[in-house]
Amino acid sequence: MTHQRSYKLIPIQLINFPPALLRLINRRTLEYIELRDSIKSVGLLNSICVRPISNQYRSNYYDIIDGVHRYVICKDLGWTEMPCIVLEGVTNEELPWLQMQANAHRRTTSPAEYAALIRKLLIEKPDMSIDELCARLNKKPTWVKQVLSLLQLCDEAKKAVALEQLPLLSAYALAKLPKKIQECLLPWALVMASSKFVEVCGSIIRGYREAKSRANLEAFLTESFDTPKFLRSFKQICLEHSVGTVGAVLIQQYALERPIDAWRMALAWVLHIDPISTKIFKTKLERKQRALNELAMTKKMDKKREIQAMKMKIEGDSREILT
Repeated sequence: MTHQRSYKLIPIQLINFPPALLRLINRRTLEYIELRDSIKSVGLLNSICVRPISNQYRSNYYDIIDGVHRYVICKDLGWTEMPCIVLEGVTNEELPWLQMQANAHRRTTSPAEYAALIRKLLIEKPDMSIDELCARLNKKPTWVKQVLSLLQLCDEAKKAVALEQLPLLSAYALAKLPKKIQECLLPWALVMASSKFVEVCGSIIRGYREAKSRANLEAFLTESFDTPKFLRSFKQICLEHSVGTVGAVLIQQYALERPIDAWRMALAWVLHIDPISTKIFKTKLERKQRALNELAMTKKMDKKREIQAMKMKIEGDSREILT
């Protein structure tokens, strides 16, 4: 639907947050700081988009459709009015669709945030087809299906995606597996290169499908996936074949005297399951877990501050109405 639009300078106290934020404001991010500095030095280059609202409690107010970050920054900088694109006749049902369309091509809105909002919209309209959804979002079916697949992740994986610590390629691959296997593989997904992790998941998916076709799924799911095997690069293997540095260390450190033991250790190294590789993995994982915990704590505090700021804004608006 095409909405009539106009351009206005609107007093900032008449502008409200949208009923549902697509993502919370984090004043500590590089994105926020760079945008704030740009607006402070050269002004607002892109107007925010709003819709007029009028009800029994207030009139001549505006809800933001696109531009919450710019609005917050201008308010922080002490602006008293903002240039706005005003769209007439935007309903509450249309508002989240317009929000997603405005943000769909920006890297700053995470796929996990889109997945949560798309799920909410599909619950409200369960008969909507994928084709209709893609048309409304102006996105390809592949993108929509990948984003929705994130809803199949186990809880810890969802948290890692939200904290931007789990690469999306790894998350998409992980989401294809049962949650029990996801929980086992998540530590590897956090520290492995996405290209390697996708290979690991591909191998497990093939085994899963084969077990399912043979009605042997229960036995497959009881296997241990805590230490997945994946090959070293051809370059690494050729280098070790030439210099033998790692082999010498492993043979000496673990007192390998029998040829068969040395051979098994060599194969373990090629598959990343030798003791040194396992130790390196555990060290990387510990660092990653510490980073995840720190990020989770920071986000929790930021969310509390944003909720408090919104409460203060609502209380201030309520006082204005009463006076």
